[in-house]
Amino acid sequence: SDESCVSGKCQKNTCGTGQTLCALGSCKTLNGTDKDNCGACNYACANNPAPNATSNTCKDGVCQYTCDTNYTNCGGVTAASIKCIKTTDLQTDSNNCGKCNNACKSDESCVSGKCQKNTCGTGQTLCALGSCKTINGTDKDNCGACNYACSNNPATNATSDTCAAGVCQYTCNTGYKNCGGTTIASVNCIKTESLQTDPNNCGSCGTKCTGDTPVCISGVCSMGCPSSQTACHGQCFTTSILTSMFHMKEDCSCDTGYENANGNWADGCEATSGGGGGGGEGEGEGEPDPGA
Repeated sequence: SDESCVSGKCQKNTCGTGQTLCALGSCKTLNGTDKDNCGACNYACANNPAPNATSNTCKDGVCQYTCDTNYTNCGGVTAASIKCIKTTDLQTDSNNCGKCNNACKSDESCVSGKCQKNTCGTGQTLCALGSCKTINGTDKDNCGACNYACSNNPATNATSDTCAAGVCQYTCNTGYKNCGGTTIASVNCIKTESLQTDPNNCGSCGTKCTGDTPVCISGVCSMGCPSSQTACHGQCFTTSILTSMFHMKEDCSCDTGYENANGNWADGCEATSGGGGGGGEGEGEGEPDPGA
């Protein structure tokens, strides 16, 4: 309880009350308003968007989210509770007709933001005056709700152009692997190349590396890093060149002007637009054999 994990090693927490040692000499208040260390070391709210929402503030160690432009929040402000729906959908959404949480009766439909008596046949819904649609079938332009077009509602790194039983079915974008389901709530698209470095999906989806400092190298779990190396993002890097070659700090975050642009931690951080120098010159230099 008096130690923190720094660069893959347990270190005595020398910080004051309420603070956590996130890197040697770097104490952070995780349960406050630090948007770059919100609830955990190096957990930046801006790097963890929710569906159709982003966050740039932290409160009590929890990122606070706001909906993107042209979306209305019909939920809370945390990643788990925020519910951003297209503002235009308030005109047709029977659960949010005209405003959030205004549900129409079972024999009504939401037309132009008002609940109207459903005059359609069995299994159909009145989507506009004189326009009846089967929303619980395969209509990709009225999937689960009137005018809910699957193609207009992408998930993170995924798109949909098909509907099954009134639910849009998603596939990952090129260069991504689906480690989840096919609905907007369950699809989990991660960069295919990250399977080579992700200790939670090492080599394949769901393959988790174990141990105190789990490491994934070239899609194979390793027991840990040698004493001359630092464990960062499931990889081993030679400590002496962590900054000069891989552009990372001791806490494993990227140096100013750099970011993990290609999603592959094996080659460190790359220069952002306008940043100085190129990233990843030391690709592979800090990595031990997978069996190390």
